Amino acid sequence: PGTTCRRVHVASTAYRDTDRAHVFYVDLISLECTTSDEIEETQLIDLKDADNRTAEVTIIDDDEPGVIAFQAPKEGSPAKALPPVTASEKSGHAKIRVGRFNGANGEVHVDCKFIDGTAQNGKHYKAQNHPVTFHNTEVEKFLEVELLHTGLEDGVEFSVVLENVRSDHKERQPSLGHHTTSTVHIVADAD
Repeated sequence: PGTTCRRVHVASTAYRDTDRAHVFYVDLISLECTTSDEIEETQLIDLKDADNRTAEVTIIDDDEPGVIAFQAPKEGSPAKALPPVTASEKSGHAKIRVGRFNGANGEVHVDCKFIDGTAQNGKHYKAQNHPVTFHNTEVEKFLEVELLHTGLEDGVEFSVVLENVRSDHKERQPSLGHHTTSTVHIVADAD
């Protein structure tokens, strides 16, 4: 009674494959519930048609420092364009995800550089170039960029570029992925 979460243990066989993270799916097919009120009753619930019964599980290689890139559709395929981050001027900020893929070992640093497009730093948004640090086992970070309310009539945009990825690890170094530039589109506020 009152239990809303249970742990499931899945055995995994160790082997060396650093090309990508390992992904598998866990499907809940049925659920057995036992009540212990005055009369103990066991009920089997069929979950075949239930929504959200499948969980995607990703095993990251924690022996490698990883690949740093912006979140890309379906494992960072270079053929697929990275969709822009869209934020309303009125919201006051844009949130940009930076991911660490195929490894999470050690501390990794990457420089973030902001490049004006039709949006100008100091006029439409406020940001400084700076390094981002992924600590051991961290796989995502979020950049928060302040958006300045200027009463835009049309949308404007700027870019964020990842460069100079590095770590203190002597033998294994992190790398940059396919998508190292993300466009941020600031949309005008609707009246």
